[in-house]
Amino acid sequence: MLLLNPASRLALRALFVFLLLWLVLLKLPAVVSMPQMEATCLGFGEIALMLAGVWIALAADAGLQCWRVSTFVVGTNGIHSARWLFVASLPMIGLSHFVYATETAAYVPH
Repeated sequence: MLLLNPASRLALRALFVFLLLWLVLLKLPAVVSMPQMEATCLGFGEIALMLAGVWIALAADAGLQCWRVSTFVVGTNGIHSARWLFVASLPMIGLSHFVYATETAAYVPH
């Protein structure tokens, strides 16, 4: 669906809103209420990583410059902000490899 130009703009907008709501309404309260539980941070980091990817595609779409949003979301500022979200989500995911070392090691073939 993202390969077709007319549908790509609609799909990017829908994915961006969906993932942003998922992150803020479902994952953020769990991280705030139980910050010591690494599984909540892992879930937050995974959704933030997907949101960063969609955000970069959304910000790079030149047709969205007329979309009435702040320059924080689209254009070069949007790409820069999405990259920072990507960078911030990596430690949350990377930490899970150490917390769940035995589960992670089980994925490695002998």
